[in-house]
This record gives sequence, C-alpha cells and structure tokens, in this order.
Amino acid sequence: MHRLLTRVGLWLGAIALSIGLLLYQAFYPHEIVTKTINLHHDRDRALVGRLYLPSQTAPYPTMILWYGVSSSKEMVEPFALELARHGIAAISFDSGGFGESYPRVFSTEENLQDAKLVFSYVKQHPELFDQAYLGMGGHSMGAATAIAFATETIDADKISVTLDLGMSADISPNQPANLFMGIGLYEEFHTPDAMREMLQQSTGESAKEFQLKGDFAKGSARKLVISSTSDHLIEPFDPTLIQEAVVWSVQAFGLAEATNHPAISLVMPYVMWSWFFIFIGSIMTVSYILRDLQFLRSKLRLVSVGIVAISAILLGLGMNGQMPARLAINLILLAGAIGPISTFAIRYPHKLTSCFRLCGLYVSAILVAYTIVALAMRWNELFTHPMYLLGLPRFLLQIPVALIYSRFQEFSAAMFPVYSNGLIPSWQLTVIFLPELIYPSIFLGMGTKAGALLVEWLRQPLQIVIERPSKKSVQLLGGLSVVLVLVLIQQANMGTISMEHAIATMRLLSQMLLFPVVILIFILRSSQFQKLEKYCKSPN
Repeated sequence: MHRLLTRVGLWLGAIALSIGLLLYQAFYPHEIVTKTINLHHDRDRALVGRLYLPSQTAPYPTMILWYGVSSSKEMVEPFALELARHGIAAISFDSGGFGESYPRVFSTEENLQDAKLVFSYVKQHPELFDQAYLGMGGHSMGAATAIAFATETIDADKISVTLDLGMSADISPNQPANLFMGIGLYEEFHTPDAMREMLQQSTGESAKEFQLKGDFAKGSARKLVISSTSDHLIEPFDPTLIQEAVVWSVQAFGLAEATNHPAISLVMPYVMWSWFFIFIGSIMTVSYILRDLQFLRSKLRLVSVGIVAISAILLGLGMNGQMPARLAINLILLAGAIGPISTFAIRYPHKLTSCFRLCGLYVSAILVAYTIVALAMRWNELFTHPMYLLGLPRFLLQIPVALIYSRFQEFSAAMFPVYSNGLIPSWQLTVIFLPELIYPSIFLGMGTKAGALLVEWLRQPLQIVIERPSKKSVQLLGGLSVVLVLVLIQQANMGTISMEHAIATMRLLSQMLLFPVVILIFILRSSQFQKLEKYCKSPN
C-alpha cells in the first residue's frame, strides 16, 4: 500500500506539474514587451513601475493602473497583460510606501501626487503613448486614486477612460469620463447596493447593472458589472470583471465599435492556473521522490544544505543578471516551500500522504465556512438574482488560486525589496532557510503538532460556568467602558471616526473573521468531519 500511494502521489504531482508547464507555455503572452520605469519626485523619492507594450505600432492607447492597499504593482499584472494583448499599453507603478518605491506612511494625497508624476511621464512621451487615448484605473485604493485623478486634477480632462474595481465613491454624471464600475458579488468592503447608488449618481437616473448608459464620444458612458465569481481579493484577477473592463477600454478608445460587444479572449486565467499547478505539482513530485530514498534519513541536514545551495546559486544568477530577477525569485521561493515539505517527507515518510489529505480537508473546511458566511451576507442579492448561484462553483475554485498568487506576490516583495533594478534580498529571507538548516523538518513537524493540539482544544466539551463577578472586576470594567466611550466621543468630534465607519468596521470583522471562525469550529466538532479526518489520517 505504501508503494502504491507513493506511485499515485508521484504520478499526480507529475501530472499537475506537466499541466502547469503546458498551460504556461500555451497561454502566457510572450509577445508582450515589458520594461522597468524609474521616476523621481526628488532625489529621495523614487517610483518604480513596469510598462507593458502591445505588439502593434506606437503610439498606443494607454491605461495607467493602480493596485490596492498592502499590495504591489504585480497585483494588476494579469490585467495589464490582457490590456496589452488587445492593443492598449499598460503602466503599473508601486505607490510610495509600497513595493519598490520610496518609503512613506499611507496617504491618499501622496498617492494622488504619485499619479500626477506618472501621468507627467506619459505626457512627455507622445511618440509612445497616444495623447488622445489615455485612461486610468485600479482596484480598491488604486481605484480611489484613479477616480480622484480623473475628477480633481488639472489633467482630468485628458482622461478618456476610468476603470473602477471594488471601490465606491461620490461622482458626477460628467466626471470621471467613461466610467466602468466592477465589483464582486461577495465583496467585503463595498456592497453591490453601494455600487448601484454610485451608478445612479453617475447617470442621474435609475440604472441597472450590465447596461451601458451614456455616450463614449461625450465621455458620459457608464456601466456597472457585478461578478458572481468574485470577492474583494479576486477582483483584480476575476475573468468576468477583467473581460468586461478590457472590452470597455477597447470600445472607449475606439478600437472597436462602441455599439458592439467584441469577442475578447483572455489568457491570464489559464496562466494563473498554470502557476497554481506548477506550485502544487513541484511540491508533490519532489516530496514523493525524496521520501523513499532511505539513505537520506540520516542526512536530513544535507538535504537542507542542498536546497540552500541551490537557492544561493539562483540568487547569484539573478543578482549577476544571468537569469531574470523575477524568475530567480520564483524559483528561490519555490525551493523555500519545497524544502520543509521534503525534509518532513524523509523524516516521516508514512505521514506524507495523510498530511496532504489533511491539508486538503482543512482547506475545504475553511472554504465551506467562508462560503456559508458569504452566502448569508448576500442572501438578499441571491434571492432577487438567483442566477448568481451559478457562479458559486467557479468562485470557490478561484479562491485558492487568487489567494496563492496574491500572497506570493506580497511575500516575494517583502523578501526581495529590489527586483526591477537588479536583485537585492532582504535579511528576512534567512527566516525561510535558517530554521531548516538548524533542525530539518521543524516547520511541518512543529506545525502539525501545534495544529493537532489546537483542534483537540477546540473539540473539548463546552462548559458554561456563571460566577458572580467581584467588586473590583465590576469597577475595572466600568472604568474601562467610560474611558472607551470618552475616547470614541473625542475621536467622533475630531472627525477621525464616525458611527457609520464603526458599524462598517464591525461588519467587516464579523464577515471576514468572527463568523467564519465560529462556523469552522462547528465543522471541526461535527462527527461527519471527524470521520473524514480519521480516514485522512489512516496509514499509508
């Protein structure tokens, strides 16, 4: 049985890896040229960005893209590549305080100043960027920056297309020009109803989603798209929203008749799936190959040293320019993920398959908990639009792919603060490799034990004990409550917070943390789940 499971695991890993490589080779738009751009407010404030050039002849219609909070320019790369595939140059920059750009505290005003600097660069290169066809868009915080630029700056009238993903705002029927609004049905920060109000505000009349209102030629075109396969995290990658946004841009720039809906094909969803399969397939293939090499069990540290050596070689190639920096980063971080799993597989060969099974089971439980909350939060939308339920399976499939891609980009930006102008690693990179050098398999070994203890604790019998509180406890609680009320009143008077924001914050915390955790605990405590868990733990 052990040998059979090894072969099955190895074959599944090899198949997943092969599918990933084939998808990448078949669908990645290799014809798109990318370039690094460096701009400067002054000597100490530099912005780093990336330019995506179509295969057509310059000058190009151009779209400037911005991303959300705690992200980097790579978050909008799938969107940028799709625009470039359809003849629109795309530019994405790290705002100050994010990614490779200059450090600063978060500021919407500074974000707008960064956008002005980028737009100034675009205006200085008419040979490359068609000055009659310029647009700006973004996701979340990036959408807020795009809307502010297209409504509040002296260059607002030069923006002929505005793309808004996942952000509600106050706008007028005239500005921003040719506004596309896209939101996920399960969006945590802004509700579909809030976007409908924005649509009505922007048209001056009652309007429905998926309907074109206004005139592209006059800059008054408006459209709202609600994707039943997306939440806030998925919006920058969601095929429905990206396809609609690309179609909108193509029509607004006059690359196709505005009255038609051109057939826009997408490739980046397949590319993102290819990265997912490569990641999963590489881990499974390597771990199953190494787990039956018995001579390695007494040489675990040698395995860790080998992985570190390979990573060091990749780092050297990337730093010397002999390998593309981002390819080197991807391979180094992949090695960092394979290392702990491989040493765990060698030390505990009979636990590897059950570990993969349990991982899949717990991920499924988390998805179920999140889905229940998402459906409950949008019950009114689903009741009035039951067809939205058809998008639920694809939504669930997209979550792990989008989650791995987005968290990987954030993690790589933290590990490698410079990668567009050379390659410089952070000291934090040692956190990935050093523990495994000291004690191989420490990550998964301790992680699985800690996880088992946590699940066991959550399954303890519930006991409700009511005791009379002491006088000191009552006094302390009363005093803290008074202090909290005074602080809230002071902050409200200063305009720092409002009751509306407080309610929104509580709703967000409940939707994203409290309710899913409560439901997950019920799932973990259920007898059906424990039966599945027992099966997953069965000997290999």
